[in-house]
Amino acid sequence: MKKIFVIISVLLFMNITFSKIYAHHAMEYIEMESYSTAPKNQKVFHFHYDYFVEEKDNPDFDHWELTPGISYGITDYVMFDAHTHFAKFGKGHTINNIELSPFIEAAAFSLQGRIKKFTFIDFALVLTYETPFKRSREYLDGKEVFEGKIILSKYFGVHSNICFNLNFIQDGDEF
Repeated sequence: MKKIFVIISVLLFMNITFSKIYAHHAMEYIEMESYSTAPKNQKVFHFHYDYFVEEKDNPDFDHWELTPGISYGITDYVMFDAHTHFAKFGKGHTINNIELSPFIEAAAFSLQGRIKKFTFIDFALVLTYETPFKRSREYLDGKEVFEGKIILSKYFGVHSNICFNLNFIQDGDEF
């Protein structure tokens, strides 16, 4: 137990000290990936809804994002994922007197692979490419994003899991 505590403490320290922590789309939240993948030849549909309050006293600046997607199990250890981001901005979000009505912001494609168990911690790798659509490039300064993740995970019984993501992200300005 002491060994597990030391390893987790070192990983947390390394993450906080040596890496940059990014939020998906530079928004106010961080997306975590898990070790699990879709089983071979099975599809998993997923749907995220996020509502953002920019100024608590002015709802005109609120906005939401819908993220529908599908994951497909290529093998029991490799999964392909595709999803898109639909955004709707409030009346307060205007550029050159143009209201940012609902639009498709970006599409993302990922390949996730689990490494077969060889130690008490489970490992997985994720490679993601995200490309913004034209309106996102024009109004939100959207850029292509390349992301790599190392996922460390440990299950404790049926309903308990600790998951740790190490993210490596470059956007269009960095390459």
